Amino acid sequence: MQIENNGKTRLVEYDNPGVFIGNRNKLFTPRREEHVIAGKKISEYSLDVDDQDWLVLTSDGVINAGIDGRMNLTWNRERIGKFIEDTSDKQKSAQEWADEIAALCYNLYGEKPGDDVTVVAIKVRHPIHVTMLIGPPQNKEDDRKLVRRLMESPGRKVVCGGTTGEIVARVLGRKVFVDLSSVSDDVPPVGLLPGIDLVTEGAVTLVQTLEHLKGNTKLSELQFRKDGASRLATFLKQADSIHIIVGTASNNALDCMDVPAIYAYKHHVIRDMINTLKDMDKDIVEEYY
Repeated sequence: MQIENNGKTRLVEYDNPGVFIGNRNKLFTPRREEHVIAGKKISEYSLDVDDQDWLVLTSDGVINAGIDGRMNLTWNRERIGKFIEDTSDKQKSAQEWADEIAALCYNLYGEKPGDDVTVVAIKVRHPIHVTMLIGPPQNKEDDRKLVRRLMESPGRKVVCGGTTGEIVARVLGRKVFVDLSSVSDDVPPVGLLPGIDLVTEGAVTLVQTLEHLKGNTKLSELQFRKDGASRLATFLKQADSIHIIVGTASNNALDCMDVPAIYAYKHHVIRDMINTLKDMDKDIVEEYY
């Protein structure tokens, strides 16, 4: 399979189950051509894919899933297609979706697969960009510059830190309100600020967000949670490119003896988060003030 940036797709199949192609929760069958090369029948597709289209390719082990090596006659291509339609979810990553399909086959084999189960899930969508402003700048003269950088950036806009949120609100001539629906025992509530997609508290939220990223909490688990760390982790997991603007001003509130060390070293947490996101193949741009 070859998919170009403009959506033009070419798929060649030989001796494997046919591809499943759909949009949102509905399968469709594109036109295909069949060729015979050296006595072998080859199927070839040429199509244009667009936002929310998807393709699922499988090995024979998916089609033939059954206990003790016996084919499960009720588990056929039609049933597989219906399962794929039913489990298609915009908020679910391609990796999670492929794992879900493979896990079902594992159960159908009675947890003793008699053949390899290979699933390739491809989800087509527009790139998602996130710009995240963390902390105030070292020089107050840069307040307006930072806010301008944030507001001129494409995609979702995130502000981390109570002081940082107040700076953004002041420059924009707006006010931050507390989102009472986000109250949690472990994470401070988020703020509401017109023009900004997410406003969170700083150190505690960043630590909890990092735990979600390192623990590989699934998007399907995060997307319905209201707390700031879950929402920030959702944004970062969904993003393809992330522009992180870090203010380097010291925070006296984190210097007192009563604050756990991990929160006091906020910039170490930020560096750990950046490295973790890079390991997740995110395109990261860093900027410091």
